[in-house]
Amino acid sequence: MHHYQIADTEEPVPIGIAPMAEGVYEVGDEITIAIVFNEIVDDEYSAAAGLSADSELTTNWSWADFKYAGGAGTNVLYFTGTVTEYAQNTLSVFRDRSTAFEQVRDMSSGTSEIETVDETFTTTVQVSTDSTSPTAHAGDISNDNGSLSATVSSTTAAKLEYAWSEADDPAAVTSWQIAGASSDSAPISGTVTAARTDGTWYLHVRATSETGLTAYDFSSIDLGTPDNPAVVVPTLTATVDNNGWVKARTIQINRKPINTGVTIKKPDGMACPHKGNYKF
Repeated sequence: MHHYQIADTEEPVPIGIAPMAEGVYEVGDEITIAIVFNEIVDDEYSAAAGLSADSELTTNWSWADFKYAGGAGTNVLYFTGTVTEYAQNTLSVFRDRSTAFEQVRDMSSGTSEIETVDETFTTTVQVSTDSTSPTAHAGDISNDNGSLSATVSSTTAAKLEYAWSEADDPAAVTSWQIAGASSDSAPISGTVTAARTDGTWYLHVRATSETGLTAYDFSSIDLGTPDNPAVVVPTLTATVDNNGWVKARTIQINRKPINTGVTIKKPDGMACPHKGNYKF
């Protein structure tokens, strides 16, 4: 009986960076890159060799800023870092200076030699280092018998949005509307309106820059409760007795609030203040 053992003299070798997700990364954003190997990276042997959350990749963005985030048991390892002000649109990973590459092992005995190779892997990343945030402003809300209005404005924004809501948390708002837009980040300003009679209402304002940075502001107004509203919308009700045929009818016109100014225009075109009863 013969026993054969295949000698694996080489550990997993990185062969490149997987394609990046589309989008623009801003300063402070978390970014994940995937390194592809020529064979499966064993979880147990690699952990024994030191592969952990502290294992690093060295890139041209800064010294060792990407740390291991997972993937052992497959041939793709993931490393996560943060976009810094020194980030470039070309991301380069240096094989000979990255400790993580020295800690990967395959599914054999895990005793093969690790070859240090002066090799660089590169990929293209859309990075914006513009850290200038826009401004957003929600003006005081005025109330004219239930007609609400306020001025909203922004600077260095590509888009200005607003929403009226009874929710004070902007994360709960879904009905955003466009107040204005600018192709060159020029100041945006406008007046927004709404018809409301009771409750506490919030005017949420959100500005977004060309690079995706945002700013937020809000203002609010308390209009009371349905039983005790701060605003009573003027109403008129008219009642008349239509029983039988008659030459004239008495129409009762009631106003609410009682001190609301009302002008009645009669069929003959004469306008007169409302006093209660009219016979036509």
